[in-house]
Amino acid sequence: MQTGGHRPARPTTISGEPVKLTLTTAIALLGTTVPAFAAPRSASPSRSVFLTAPADPRAVTVRGRGDGRADDTAAIQAAIDSAASAKGGEGIVFLPAGRYRISRTIFVWPGVRVFGTGKTRPVITLGAATPGFQTGVANMLFFTGTRADTRAAPPRVPVPPPTSVPLDASIADANSGTFYSALGNVDFEIGDGNPAATAVRFHLAQHAYLSHVDFHIGSGLAGIYQVGNVGQDLRFFGGRYGILSEKTSPAWQYTLLDSSFEGQRDAAIREHEAGLTLVNTSIRNVPVGIEIDRGYGDWLWGRDVRFENVSDAAVVISNEDNVYTQIGFQDATASAVPIFARFRDSKKTVTGQGARYRVKAFTYGLTLPGLGATGKYETRVDAAPIPAMPKRIPPAIRSLPPVAQWFDVRTAGAKGDDATDDTAAIQRAIDTHRVVYFPTGFYRVSDTLKLRPDTVLIGLHPDMTQIVLADDTPSFRGIGAAKGLIESAKGGAAIVSGIGLTTGGINPRATALLWKAGANSLVDDVRFHGGHGTSRADGSRIVPYNANHTADADPLKRWDGQYASLSVTDGGGGTFNNLWTPNTFAAAGLHVSNTSTPGHVYEMSAEHHARAEIVLDGVKNWEFLAPQTEEEAGESRNALSLEVRNSSNILFANYHAYRVTRSLQPAPSAVRIYNSDDIRFRNMHVNGESGLAFCDAEGLRYGSAREQVPVRERGPGHDHRGGGARTRVRGAGREARGDAGRDEHQPRGSQAGRRVLLDRRCSGGCEGQALLRRA
Repeated sequence: MQTGGHRPARPTTISGEPVKLTLTTAIALLGTTVPAFAAPRSASPSRSVFLTAPADPRAVTVRGRGDGRADDTAAIQAAIDSAASAKGGEGIVFLPAGRYRISRTIFVWPGVRVFGTGKTRPVITLGAATPGFQTGVANMLFFTGTRADTRAAPPRVPVPPPTSVPLDASIADANSGTFYSALGNVDFEIGDGNPAATAVRFHLAQHAYLSHVDFHIGSGLAGIYQVGNVGQDLRFFGGRYGILSEKTSPAWQYTLLDSSFEGQRDAAIREHEAGLTLVNTSIRNVPVGIEIDRGYGDWLWGRDVRFENVSDAAVVISNEDNVYTQIGFQDATASAVPIFARFRDSKKTVTGQGARYRVKAFTYGLTLPGLGATGKYETRVDAAPIPAMPKRIPPAIRSLPPVAQWFDVRTAGAKGDDATDDTAAIQRAIDTHRVVYFPTGFYRVSDTLKLRPDTVLIGLHPDMTQIVLADDTPSFRGIGAAKGLIESAKGGAAIVSGIGLTTGGINPRATALLWKAGANSLVDDVRFHGGHGTSRADGSRIVPYNANHTADADPLKRWDGQYASLSVTDGGGGTFNNLWTPNTFAAAGLHVSNTSTPGHVYEMSAEHHARAEIVLDGVKNWEFLAPQTEEEAGESRNALSLEVRNSSNILFANYHAYRVTRSLQPAPSAVRIYNSDDIRFRNMHVNGESGLAFCDAEGLRYGSAREQVPVRERGPGHDHRGGGARTRVRGAGREARGDAGRDEHQPRGSQAGRRVLLDRRCSGGCEGQALLRRA
């Protein structure tokens, strides 16, 4: 069977395992010499991204010695404690350039962000043989789930992580409810004689990240122990591992962008079930690139991953013939990597194609041969030798302009006091300055803020820095087209970063961000507020429920009463990274329409909507890497995770759709696709621990939600093309629906739909490779 336009792959046996191998040459060098393992080369100096500290009235600056000799533990901890003492418990800490020696674990409380500042990055160091860092696992920095304001009377922690030095049993690990914490522009060095040391424990959820960090691990165990959400521009040198991790605390994906590993003693990454998603990441001079622990699987996806001088295997795959093992790579390159994949249990290998080669596609998992057929486990490889290694691609995430170019919006007269109308002042700043910086504050506006093609809006904390639309703002009333709180120019390369956008609950024409910017634009670290979890200026949080969680307590605030929070349309595209869009008052978290401009979505969390989390209509040339959706029991009973209409050439990789355990009614499908072609799913994980979550509307149960990936097939001409590496949806027609209240975007037609369920037991390692069953 043809797969995505490629020539049919023929079965080939490589080192004892039948695989599907597509090569531009028939040469397979099975006896390639194992390369020598090299020590880490001398690292190029790290580059500070905050040459000066941005002005912020709520930021706390560390007052330590920073000379590399004095013990600065107490000074750093005091600054973090002070920042977290503000209303809401969140804060910003600036660590000036210097070398800060610590002697025990530093705790970073929920919602606190630590940024290094100065002409050189500050370095947190662990001296040689520091007591407490010799056995077990010992953390230098520990991002906690315990709030600082509970320290006077700490609650009992049932299972305190035993990784702090000294052990503090009152400290809880970060968890699925730990948001916004971050660390950026700070390096780490671990001295000799600290074999248990890890630089950072980072087991967090949405809007948490580590960025612009060098880890000089030396004799230590790992740079990061336990991962969460996003890592960007991280460099790991030496150590036993660069990253050592188990499942993330919310049990969904971890995305690593623009990063590198060099000279680890055992493996660059050792993990299981971390939902590892790699983009533009290099691994060199190690015995193993990625090692998945014995007895465990992972939903592992890599694009543009570069392996060099890897003596054993680029990836070690465990827990074979299990649906939780889904492995995929796209456009990986390798040099001096004799074995690309080693299967731990069966001892089988996939051998590299010469001294240098490109892996256009690799998948391992259950493979769907066609509609209605049972899948089987397969390894598929599309690889070929190359004459030389290509240059590294440009970073996935653009750099922000230097702080010296940031224009403080308060200089234009904005107050950020949650009372003054700052519309005119902000617009004046945008009209007269390319880069506009928003210190922490709540900036009320009453009309659309219109960006220029090259506008850059910057904040440092999307919960503490919000642009807010008051309820029932006159210009957003009534019936009409979507009206943006912020609207980009058409085309151009605008950036919005580190800001929260709040559209209230009584603004029916509102969309938080109306995005028409071009392929080089960027939306990064933006929170679309609304619904539960939304913070007010006084630090309290909004509760959007009546007594039985069927609506907001205020009947004027209607769930699904606004346009989508993020509306990309009219040729819009670009990169969308680390976004959280859970506004229950919006029709969707993301709605993309009428565009063929490429779009790249990394680690988006779209949640808690009443109708749909993500909607595409008339879209081409987009990729979604590690998208995550969640339907809540109250507001999302009838919500759809993903809806695709009239679209083509769309990739969803490491897609995680989730319905909460307390769900009260079935969901007939997670994905619906209409009139679309070349929609590719690779690595799918659809689950809801409640047995109700995916029962048929007529009461027919197909197994627990954890075991199924339901989608909707629409009309005639629908074709799932399997072939191991791909399941594509072609020519799906429209479905007639009689649902009252459907908006004008809902496709209508005369064909009754046919429902198709993709059985979760057959969804491994590919684009929805699964058992299809008609209902």
